[in-house]
Amino acid sequence: MKLAISAKQIAMMGGELQVSSTLGKGANFYFTLNFEPAKEPVNSESSLQLNAITLKPGRKFRALVVDDNPENREVLNSVLSDCNIEFDEAANGQEAFQLLQQKHYDIAFIDLLMPVMRGDELIVLLREDARFEKLICVAISAFSLSHEIQYYLSIGFNRFIPKPYRFSEIFECLTHYFPDSFDIQLDELDTNIEESTTSFADVNVQEATLNALKQAASMNRLSKVKEIINAEFEPIGEQKRFAEYLLGFIDNYDMDGLINALGETQHV
Repeated sequence: MKLAISAKQIAMMGGELQVSSTLGKGANFYFTLNFEPAKEPVNSESSLQLNAITLKPGRKFRALVVDDNPENREVLNSVLSDCNIEFDEAANGQEAFQLLQQKHYDIAFIDLLMPVMRGDELIVLLREDARFEKLICVAISAFSLSHEIQYYLSIGFNRFIPKPYRFSEIFECLTHYFPDSFDIQLDELDTNIEESTTSFADVNVQEATLNALKQAASMNRLSKVKEIINAEFEPIGEQKRFAEYLLGFIDNYDMDGLINALGETQHV
């Protein structure tokens, strides 16, 4: 089944899934695709990154988070809460549509693959209803190919953000569509945190713990990272200082910095 799906996706991009096999040794599946060279230099990150935004005093702003995974909702809810944004959550498109008819929302972050009603089904329903003409809808889902992203935009989404996402992408999205609603902070991470990296060179962490932290961080699972840190590090001495150092990245929504710090940590 997965090979059939892969073959279809490759064919849509002008390629062909091929196979070579040797009896008793297994099979290799391969394909070739032709792409045009990039017209502009590709930068992995912008020179300036939004590290925090806050709703301006006196402003009212409400967001809707739609995702069937409660951990995914928790992560995004935490980000929105720290921005002083009011939010509600729904586990599928049907729940979301009911909420949207009851309250006014400025923006909706919508997962694509959900039970009962998918995100792409929800957006079609919304764009057929004049009441939601001005609602900003952001698709948040696992990485998709460029032609798939264009499809989601064509059916009514304002933007597509792939998972796992950087928190700065959420901040940038909010300030792009609502530039007058937020105060922003650019490149002002706690320098004390960055400058303290070398002082933990002698801290050794169990390999299983380190791998679990890296996996949770790569998936933006803030609560899981905190749970592991609180369970595995003693609340005294160097281990306490190291735990506070790691938690500092979470407080700054700097998951890339956390992953880099974990990559430099010795394991036993």
